[in-house]
Amino acid sequence: LGDCKKAISVLNKPVEMAMRVRLQYKDATGDDRTALESRLKGAETDRDGALSAANVSILGMSREDISDRTRTCVEAVVEQGRFKFEDRETFGEYMQVLQRANQAIFADQTKLLQRVKDVKKAFRASQAASQARPTGDAAVSQDSNPEVAAGSATAESASAV
Repeated sequence: LGDCKKAISVLNKPVEMAMRVRLQYKDATGDDRTALESRLKGAETDRDGALSAANVSILGMSREDISDRTRTCVEAVVEQGRFKFEDRETFGEYMQVLQRANQAIFADQTKLLQRVKDVKKAFRASQAASQARPTGDAAVSQDSNPEVAAGSATAESASAV
């Protein structure tokens, strides 16, 4: 989840860069048009790589660890991130999608942390319980062997005299 969150947090830069290049060369012709296409392809390649990194990290995780809300939010981030933004308003809406994805990931991280704490607490409780009671042969020999019990009673009466 941390890797996905990091990937999402840096998505705005490549997406914004692709938008800026597109706007900068919107009405370009000739050599300027060629420069636009080259820079735009580079910016879109960077953007697509960042989008894929966010998506792949979530797809590989267990459904038990990741909520459907998070999966849906990340899919929306990837899908809308490939959109050809032409103005700041639509880009601002995309920033809200990124924020919702980060919130969903944070909620899942909180749940996972609580599960880890619960497992640790249960483990410590089981360890404490196993150390509190007598273990193995010593417990069996003291309770069930009458000769040992009689011997210890004889030793106690001898020391009393």
